[in-house]
Amino acid sequence: AITGSLTFLLANPQGSCIGLSGVTLAMLAFNAMNNPSKELGFVIYFVPIRLAAQHALTLILCMSVLGTLGQKVGSAAGGNVAHATHLGGLLFGIGYYEALRREWL
Repeated sequence: AITGSLTFLLANPQGSCIGLSGVTLAMLAFNAMNNPSKELGFVIYFVPIRLAAQHALTLILCMSVLGTLGQKVGSAAGGNVAHATHLGGLLFGIGYYEALRREWL
C-alpha cells in the first residue's frame, strides 16, 4: 500500500488516492511471477478473457505505464484511474518476488 501510494504521489504531487488497488496488483504480480503459466480470467466489457498469468502481467504493466505517462502529459486517457498506484503495486510485487527468489529476504 505504501509503495503504491508513494508512486502515486511522485506522479501526482497535488493529487490524492484512496483504496487498495495497488496492494491487489502487487499480489497479482507476485502470483504471476511465481506461477507464470497459471491461467487468469478477466471480464472486460462483459467479454470473458483468459490469459496466462505472465501475459496478463505484461498487459497490465503496459497499461499502467501508458496510463501513468498519459496522466503526466495531461491526456484525458488516464481518466480517474490511479495508474501510478497500480504501477507502484505491480513493481513492488515483482521486486518482492525477485528478492525472495534471490534469497535477499
